[in-house]
Amino acid sequence: ALLPLPNNFLTGDGLNTAGYVWRQPGINDLYSLDFRLDHNFNQSHRLTFSYNRDYNNAPNGNDAQVYPTSPGGAYVQTSTVGSLALVSTLSPTLVNEFRVGVQRAHLDFEAPWTANSAGTGILPSIKGIPYILSLNGLTSPLASSDPQGRITPVYQYGDKITWLRGRHAIKAGVEIRFI
Repeated sequence: ALLPLPNNFLTGDGLNTAGYVWRQPGINDLYSLDFRLDHNFNQSHRLTFSYNRDYNNAPNGNDAQVYPTSPGGAYVQTSTVGSLALVSTLSPTLVNEFRVGVQRAHLDFEAPWTANSAGTGILPSIKGIPYILSLNGLTSPLASSDPQGRITPVYQYGDKITWLRGRHAIKAGVEIRFI
C-alpha cells in the first residue's frame, strides 16, 4: 500500500518498467525568542542579561517521504543561549568584568516511525518484531536510517580585571569552558 502505481513512462523500458515522479513537500518552521535586560545599579555597576531560544521544525528534513503515500521523518532543532555579565568600575583605573553563559543545541533526526504517531506500527514485522525493509534495486517506501539525536552544551565562566596605569593597560583574568 505504500508503493504507488508508476506515473512516469519515460524511464524504464516503457512497457514492463516505469518510474514515479512527484514533488516532495519541504516545510521549515523556525520560531525565535530573544530577550535582553540591561540594568544600571549605579554609575559604577552594570548588569546585562540576554536569552535566545530558537526552535526549528522541518518535517521531511530527515528521511524524507520517498512516495506521497509513505510517511516521512523530521528534523527538529532547539537551541538555547543565555548570558549574564556584571561590569564594575571599581576606580577610574580599575574595571572588573564577570561573565557567565550557557549554550545548548539539541538536534533530533527523526525516522518516519519516530516522527509518525503510528510508531513502529508502520514498519513491516515478522512475529511482531518490526524491521526496516530494504529492496535491492528499488526505492524502499520507508527511508532506512535510524533515528538519532545530539546535544552539545557549552557552559562558560569568565572574570577579567583591567588596570590602567599611564599609557599602559594591564589585563588579567580567567575563562573556563565546559564543553
